[in-house]
Amino acid sequence: MNWWAASPNIITMSISDESQIENIPDDEDDNFDLLPAAKEQRVAAYKCCGGCCGFLALFMTILLATSFTKIDYYDMGFAKRVSTGTVDRSEIFETGSYFWGPDFTAVTFPKAVVNMDLRRVSVWTKASAESAGTTVTLDVSFQYQIKPDYLDLLYAKTGLNFSPLVRNFALERLKNGAVEFAADEYLVKRREIEKRFRVLVAESLEENFMEIVGFQLREVVFPATFQLHRLNAAIQIERNAAETYRLQTTVTRGETSRLVTERRNSKDFILRDGEAQANLIEENARHYSTRLYENARSRAIRDFCDALGITETEQKLSVDFMFSVLRDSSARVFLGIHDYQIHV
Repeated sequence: MNWWAASPNIITMSISDESQIENIPDDEDDNFDLLPAAKEQRVAAYKCCGGCCGFLALFMTILLATSFTKIDYYDMGFAKRVSTGTVDRSEIFETGSYFWGPDFTAVTFPKAVVNMDLRRVSVWTKASAESAGTTVTLDVSFQYQIKPDYLDLLYAKTGLNFSPLVRNFALERLKNGAVEFAADEYLVKRREIEKRFRVLVAESLEENFMEIVGFQLREVVFPATFQLHRLNAAIQIERNAAETYRLQTTVTRGETSRLVTERRNSKDFILRDGEAQANLIEENARHYSTRLYENARSRAIRDFCDALGITETEQKLSVDFMFSVLRDSSARVFLGIHDYQIHV
């Protein structure tokens, strides 16, 4: 091996161990600088060790970071081994961070309420006496929630793709339940139909380990031809009702006129009868008062004659006549005594 380069003052070799230093000739010590070479060796060794330690620290940091698995507050799920794809369904994990290791991840399901919209669902109505049935377009939404106790059975049945299953089962139940009602019932029994649809969808969710939270029958759209037919029928019904009302008005007016005449006649009868009764009462009262007066006058004249000792009938008649004249304020009475007349 050549220890020297072209210039004897520059060392171009690399020192790998101390044995090489011992093999350097003594007469060449003056041209060889040992300290810089050793320093370079130590720096290289330190860099190598530092790089390895840094790599190990970074690796451990990444390893620890990937060993934690987080499940959000609105989720729940199982632990899954990434290397084998095996899912451990023995335990259900809810909200939190779990130290499972880098080979594990979480298979999550929604723990909160899930909303599903079914738009423009075409169904067929029940046949009736007025119609053979027609197509109706429904706009439906419902809310459901997964039962945590049956999560392992749901995963065994559908995996993570449970939403299409819920949608298909709900559509099937809605289409089968729609034929229970006629087209007109969708107009007048909206609340009853909505309750029936809710029961049907709840049954389908129950079969798939879920429970219903809410159901809304938001819109019912009929075909344009059906609407036109029903509109014409409604207009004809109103026309028939108007004609019936006009006929009833004529009859009612005639009956009203008859009743008015009858009431007027009854009024006149009551009025005339009242006047006749009043006249009768007045005449009876006048007759009764006259009789009382005459009886009282007769008793007064009799008592007057008895007090004066008048017993002759002619004299009593004279007294009666005298009192009759005195009763008339316009009469003038003259008494004659022996050729003398006295005006009373």
